[in-house]
Amino acid sequence: MLQAFAHDLGNSSVYRHRDLAAAELEQLKRQARAGLADRLTSLDGGNAILSAESLSTLMAAELQDVHDYFREYFDEIEVLIYFRPLKSRIESAFQERLKRRMSSLEDRFSLGYAGRVEMLDNAFGQDNIRVFRYARDEFPGGDVVRHFMQAVGEQPPLEAAVQDNNSLSLPAIQLLYAYRREYPKPQPGDKDIVAQLAHLAGPPLRFHSDLYSELCGTPKWGVRRFEKRVGFSISEDIEAHDAFAVRNESDLLAIPDTAMEWLRERTEHSALPRGDAGRNKSVAEQVRSLAQRSSA
Repeated sequence: MLQAFAHDLGNSSVYRHRDLAAAELEQLKRQARAGLADRLTSLDGGNAILSAESLSTLMAAELQDVHDYFREYFDEIEVLIYFRPLKSRIESAFQERLKRRMSSLEDRFSLGYAGRVEMLDNAFGQDNIRVFRYARDEFPGGDVVRHFMQAVGEQPPLEAAVQDNNSLSLPAIQLLYAYRREYPKPQPGDKDIVAQLAHLAGPPLRFHSDLYSELCGTPKWGVRRFEKRVGFSISEDIEAHDAFAVRNESDLLAIPDTAMEWLRERTEHSALPRGDAGRNKSVAEQVRSLAQRSSA
């Protein structure tokens, strides 16, 4: 979706580091739309379900293009979208940023939930936008795919859905953060590294309530406007996990011994050198070598 409809594709986080020429970007757009057209023309009536997470990143004119494009194939278009409570969303967004590039604990998150829904309303019509709170404990079997399929009147899959977005454990995020300090820009093996780190078990990332308050750039009036439009609250107990939550960068760099042992077993590296500077560099290099393991 991003490749097919983004007006400024070269400046998107996915393509910015590739430094593609205008002609190359236009070719990517044509290929994406041609692929969509092939799939859509092969449909034999009935409903079509499109997973389109990038709708949450497209702007008003781009969303209108999406609507106009799909109206050539369908008489009715309905958009179902899920919004996490703010703290949970920021915790998720932090690790998603970290997978692509360096993200420090000083980078604030301004989540324009209200504006996003309003843009969708304008492009597709408010009656065609259905908004849900993203909360696993409110989904059947904790599975958002089953919730979605039931919402559109289709039979849910028998098997549980794969956990979305390769969600990483806290120890995995700590290793990834150490890697990003040495390699802040996108690297060729980043996806392979994330795929390997996804196997490292551990508790989820939780931000301390004080850190969350510093990171959240969404104004209260914006939250109220969103909640009035959608009819549910996105509040949550921001202090629920404070006892073991991340407060600062020092906490992120306090990588547990179990995570280091996991890393050494997979990279066959020796013990770390003494001193913080040498240790941090060595951890980053070991994490980097996970990409080689993935491709082996």
